[in-house]
Amino acid sequence: MSGIVRPYLPRHAELVSYSDPRKAMFRYAGILEGRLAACAFFGLPDADFSGIGQAKSLIGRNLQPFARLSLLAGLSTAAPPSPTVCSCFSVSEETIRKAVTEKGLASPSAIGFHTKAGTNCGSCIPELKKIISEETLVPNR
Repeated sequence: MSGIVRPYLPRHAELVSYSDPRKAMFRYAGILEGRLAACAFFGLPDADFSGIGQAKSLIGRNLQPFARLSLLAGLSTAAPPSPTVCSCFSVSEETIRKAVTEKGLASPSAIGFHTKAGTNCGSCIPELKKIISEETLVPNR
């Protein structure tokens, strides 16, 4: 039995599955404490196992929830692009959240000074206030 790996997954592990019965393709991932612990791909001999290399490289690494099904579907597990909050200056939610947490910004005008968000039409100011509230309520985020 050399060459056969039988990973042990405890009952509390999360099992994520993807299946395409038309193509007789089945893929499974075991997630343990947020990390990819095991991954198995099953299919016909000529099956397209796109994503298997990516799966191998992710074993033991933290795998965000959005990336779990992407991995099994053979898609990129990279984070989806952050939504744009300020359309006038194309400032993303991620950029604003990062500025708020790293610079300790506590007002829309401070965000505007550092990112330009909210300094033109002002329609994004309610969203800026919401982000400030969310980021300052969660310590060590």
